[in-house]
Amino acid sequence: MGLKSLTFLAAALFGLASTATAQVDLTANDGSIRIRGELVSFADGQYVVDTVIGRFTINAASVTCEGAECPEIDPLEQVIRIGGTDFLLDSLLPRLTDDYALANGAEVRTVVTDDSRVAIDMVRGDDLLATFESAPSVPALAFQALLEGELEMVISDRRITNAEIDRFLDAGLGDLTTVARETIIAQDGAMALVSQENQVPRLTLDDLAGILSGEITNWSEVRGPDAPINLYLPREDTALARTFQDALLDPAFLSYASGAETTSDLSELSDMIASDPYGIGLATMSTQRGAEPMRLTATCGMPVRQDGFAIKSEDYPFARRVYLYTANREMPSRTEKFIRFATQLSGEQGLSGTGLFGLTAEVSEVGDHGAQLAYALSDPTQAGEIQGLRNFVNTVLGGERLSVTFRFGSGSSQLDNKALADAERLASLINEERFRDREVLLVGFTDSIGNPNVNRVLSLRRAQQVLEVVSEVGESDVNRIRPLGFGAANPVACNTSEAGRELNRRVEVWLR
Repeated sequence: MGLKSLTFLAAALFGLASTATAQVDLTANDGSIRIRGELVSFADGQYVVDTVIGRFTINAASVTCEGAECPEIDPLEQVIRIGGTDFLLDSLLPRLTDDYALANGAEVRTVVTDDSRVAIDMVRGDDLLATFESAPSVPALAFQALLEGELEMVISDRRITNAEIDRFLDAGLGDLTTVARETIIAQDGAMALVSQENQVPRLTLDDLAGILSGEITNWSEVRGPDAPINLYLPREDTALARTFQDALLDPAFLSYASGAETTSDLSELSDMIASDPYGIGLATMSTQRGAEPMRLTATCGMPVRQDGFAIKSEDYPFARRVYLYTANREMPSRTEKFIRFATQLSGEQGLSGTGLFGLTAEVSEVGDHGAQLAYALSDPTQAGEIQGLRNFVNTVLGGERLSVTFRFGSGSSQLDNKALADAERLASLINEERFRDREVLLVGFTDSIGNPNVNRVLSLRRAQQVLEVVSEVGESDVNRIRPLGFGAANPVACNTSEAGRELNRRVEVWLR
C-alpha cells in the first residue's frame, strides 16, 4: 500500500498506534500524510514500519522521520552530483531543482563551494534534505566521472560513444544506451548566429562551411559588404563544435579555421557575435541571446527551416538532443527519486525559461511547409516524383502535421530510444479529447536512392512498423491509424549527401 492510500486511514488511527520503544512518526514531504508505528528496520533508503493497520515499506525520500529511533542518514547520501555540458547545467539545473523542491514541499538556496562549483541546497525549514552539486565539463570528462562513481548523473548535448559504452559494460555498470539508462529529456538547435546589423540575407551551407574553415574570409565573397569576417567558435572539444564538424566540414574534407575567437561559454560567445556587425559564430538556439540565426539554404537550393517545429521534428539538420545518463549502480533513495523526476522532464512547462524545447508535440499546417513543397515541385531531380507529391498533398490537404517524427538508418528498421518514447507519447496523444475524432496518418518517406517503386513499398513498410510499435506500447484505437508510403516524393533535405538522405528517411504523423 502506498502513502497516498493511507491518507485517511492513518489519520483516523493515529492515536491508536503502537507504543513500542522503537516508535517513529513518518510525515509525507507535502505534509498531507502522517503515520506512527514501530520501526522494524531501515535499509537501502526504505523504512519498514508496523502500525495497527499493518506493516508498510516506505521510501525514505518521500517522508520525514521524527522520533528517538529515527536512523541517522549519512550526509553523503544527501549529495546528488550532476555533471555534463556547462550551458545545459546552467539552464536546466536551477529549473529542475526548483520544481523538484516544490513537489516535495521544500525550497532551494544556491551556494558556491570552495572549488567554485555551484551547489544547490534543498531545505525545509532548518532541515537540509539534499544538496545538488553541479560539475560542468565536456561530455567526455563527465562520462569518465560517472564511470568512476564521482557523479550520479550526466546531462549531455551528445550521445555516449561506442568506446564509452564499452567502458561501462567492462566495469559491470550496464549498457548506457538502454531505456533505463538513457533518456532524451529535451531538444535544442545548433545555430550559425550573426548580429542583427548583419547585411547578408542568407548563406548556403557551402558558404557556411567555407567561412568556418577559413576559405572565405570577407563578406563580399558571399554577397555582403567589403569587410573581413570575424569568426567566433566554441572550443573544438565541445559537442557543439563536433555537430558542425560532422555534418558540414567532414563531408567536404575541411576543418575549422585557426585564429578564430574561441570560448567554452556559449552565452558569452553569443554576446560577442551580437555586438559585432561583421561577426559570425556558432552557438545554440537556447543561448542565442541578442544574436540571431543566419538564414541558410541547403546546397541543392532548399531553404533550411530554423524554428521550434523543425528542431522538434528534427527536420533541421543541426537539431540536437539533450541526453540524461545514469550508471547501473546502487544509489540512495532520494537520488533515485530525483533521477526519476528529471527523466520525466519532457513538457514545455518544465523547460520554461531554459531556451530548450520539450518533447511535447507541436502542430503545423500544410501551408507552413510551403517552401519545402515548392522545392520538391521545382527541383529537376524530383521530376519522377511529381505524381507522388501530388498524391501526398491531396491526402494531407486541410490536415495538420505533428512534430513527432520517426527516422531510420539506411536500409534499417530499427527505432532508437527517442522513437520508442515518441511511440508511447503518440499512443497517449491521439487518445486526447482534441484528437479523438481525427484520423491519424503515418506517412512514410525514403531518400531518392534506388528504384522509385521499391522506395514506395519501403516507405509504406516503415509506416506499418511504426503502427505496430504504437499499437504495442499504448492502448490506441488502431482503426483510426492509417499507414501510407510516398517514397522520395517530399524531401526535407538534399539527397546529395548522406546527412540529407538520413533526414529524408522518416515517418511523419499527420492528423485530418
